[in-house]
Amino acid sequence: MVKKVWLVGLAVALATLSLAWAASPDKDDPGKDRTAVQTASDQGDLTFYQGREESAPAKVKASLKDLRGQIEKAQLTFTVGYTRAMDRPLDRLAGTREEDPQAEQKAAQDRKARYKEFSAETFRAWRPSQRTPGATGDLTGEDPTANVKRMDWRQRGKVTGIRDQSTCGSCWAFGSVGVLESGYLIRHNLAVDASEQHVVNCVGGGNSCATGGVASKALDFLRTEGTATENDVRYAAEDGPCNTSVAKPYKLEAWGYVNPSDIANPNTAQMKDALARYGPLRVSVIATPLMQAYTTGVFNEQQTGSTNHTVVLVGWDDDKGAWIMRNSWGPDWGSKCDYGPERGYMYIKYGSNRIGAWAQWVVAKAQ
Repeated sequence: MVKKVWLVGLAVALATLSLAWAASPDKDDPGKDRTAVQTASDQGDLTFYQGREESAPAKVKASLKDLRGQIEKAQLTFTVGYTRAMDRPLDRLAGTREEDPQAEQKAAQDRKARYKEFSAETFRAWRPSQRTPGATGDLTGEDPTANVKRMDWRQRGKVTGIRDQSTCGSCWAFGSVGVLESGYLIRHNLAVDASEQHVVNCVGGGNSCATGGVASKALDFLRTEGTATENDVRYAAEDGPCNTSVAKPYKLEAWGYVNPSDIANPNTAQMKDALARYGPLRVSVIATPLMQAYTTGVFNEQQTGSTNHTVVLVGWDDDKGAWIMRNSWGPDWGSKCDYGPERGYMYIKYGSNRIGAWAQWVVAKAQ
């Protein structure tokens, strides 16, 4: 059994950086406020991956040579290296199946009629202030707004630790549970460790580790049934029986599409507004071998077609023209994106590889 753990990246000593994180986040408090902010440089991430690549298998080195040739030819703005994700089949890392557009568009309208979408005013009436005392960056003493150059929910202590889905096609469950966990931090200032495995085992409808799944089905399940704690149903990275008698304390109050009129194609302004209003978003993207090997920089590959992977957007950086993307491929993939001790994130250019397709917001259940 593969155990899901709180994965914390190691601090890298740099010649240009004299300060380091004094301690890693408490494993029992995944949303613990990180007030002693240190800026992580691309050089630190590159140093980490260079060490891995030195001992990489010949097949991996050949693959990286080919990928770097693609980057040079297309003049892309990111680097690749020997990530842990390269040891796993891409079709097991990217297990999201797309919705039936017509059926889900109708369901979205029915859903909107059943429970009214939260307005900004109503939401802020019960949402606690998102100020994190002592933190720096975009925090101005005000609640989040779309009218800033950089916004990062990590800086507000509202994002749980990086997860590792291993070789199970469960990204759709990880992304859905990831936004639920942030929802509890935002609405209740409560750090929870919710079970992705329970969602994989119980959601049904042809959604599984082996076959992949549809994110809206996971969100519907989290709204109607809820999920267990990680301690009660631990991650196994394989399909298992559904425990119908286990307690399911974590639920969603509501969820919806960022763009109800065209659910597959929200625009940048709509996504920023939803990120600021509700918190991290569950979104789809096209995962490719270049993404599998991403280490630093702004990912700007331009693929079109059907999406195949679920991730979470936790913020944006207008100076880079990019979203801050949280993945579920562990801390030996990606970068720190200029905040905190953990790798596992990516700067991804607005519009790159259809990032943001089928974007969905959530609100955690009232306590």
